Amino acid sequence: MPTNADDLEEALERIRLRVEERRDAGDYPPGLEQQLDRHYHHILKGFDAEVEAITALRLAVANLRAQSEFDLSRIDTWSRNPIKRFLHRVMGKLTIRQTRGVLDQYKRHSDALDEVLAGLLPIVESLAGSETEGGGRERSDLDKRLHTALDRIGLLEERLDRSLAASDDRSV
Repeated sequence: MPTNADDLEEALERIRLRVEERRDAGDYPPGLEQQLDRHYHHILKGFDAEVEAITALRLAVANLRAQSEFDLSRIDTWSRNPIKRFLHRVMGKLTIRQTRGVLDQYKRHSDALDEVLAGLLPIVESLAGSETEGGGRERSDLDKRLHTALDRIGLLEERLDRSLAASDDRSV
């Protein structure tokens, strides 16, 4: 294998020439590099998408929980005008029973929703985890493409090593 920068450049130039020869011979279809590049970026994007989606879901649940504080003290009755401020307080005292009833209904709804989300979040995370292990159809397709590309790269590396060894033997 190359040990210094000159050897590396020489090896890369031989690879470029070999690829050009194979392209001219019709072994590589036109646009192969662009196709492989698209597949590579699609595969990488697939790995980050689940992590970002789960993180966004966790943040949304945390935000929902933070907004689920229902209390009479959070109902604003203040006004710059002292007469309006007095009227708001009087109206609040006159409608306290109805206001508490509505707040209680919202609180029960919020608690039920929180319970559902708390149960769903681990399920979504496990589904995303199983897809990264090959359980999902899209992830499975990406895994197959990745393994195929890695197998091809391995075969090409073996052929390159053999051809470099053969050319080194001929030059000696």
